[in-house]
Amino acid sequence: MKKIPCKISFCLLLFGIFTVLCQLVMILLHIDFVHPTASPSVLLHTYANFIQFPLASLALTVGGALLIDYVLLRISDTE
Repeated sequence: MKKIPCKISFCLLLFGIFTVLCQLVMILLHIDFVHPTASPSVLLHTYANFIQFPLASLALTVGGALLIDYVLLRISDTE
């Protein structure tokens, strides 16, 4: 019974990593198309603003995976 929570949290982590990678690609494409001739300070400011979203997604995904793992292990321990 303890293998099921691990599989669920592992799938959630894989999904979160995939989501973060997709977001990073979208950010790079956005900066390439919207700011092709921007100065380095503008690019740094843009990166700093946009990088918050993938980091927040990763934090929420890891936190969600750990929470699901904990809850399902507690449920399987009580059975």
